[in-house]
Amino acid sequence: MNKSAALFDARRLTQGLAALACAMFAHAAIAGDFSWNATGTSPALNYGGISVSTQYAPPRPAAGGPGPQAISRVHAKLSYKSNVLVQTSLCWNGTERCVPVSGSSFNTNAFNGLDAGKPMYLVHTAPGKGPLPQPVFVRGEVIVWFTQ
Repeated sequence: MNKSAALFDARRLTQGLAALACAMFAHAAIAGDFSWNATGTSPALNYGGISVSTQYAPPRPAAGGPGPQAISRVHAKLSYKSNVLVQTSLCWNGTERCVPVSGSSFNTNAFNGLDAGKPMYLVHTAPGKGPLPQPVFVRGEVIVWFTQ
């Protein structure tokens, strides 16, 4: 193969890869993937065995615009400054439908297909009973991806 043929093949390969990348991004936009996110800090966790929860609500849809539809993925991120172990659950639309959060950053598909216009909750509990050495405040972020 001569140099000009090799250069032509390399150019075609580059153009083909660029077209493929554009098609992939266009497909994601057409697929209708959207998200909402919310951050907040829990009320003080003062006692072992007693839960506190924080609501993370989607923004209100624009007037006349469609709201979020079906959840496709949820991410939760937690942080707090304490030596106390805090157990957390991520819940949808109240505290009846929950999944335990493992680690400080968590992704789940457990809520897929549910209404993305409903709030999510982070529920925190310190194991044991009685007062904690100091109050614990858990900073949380929830991101909900959905289709529209």
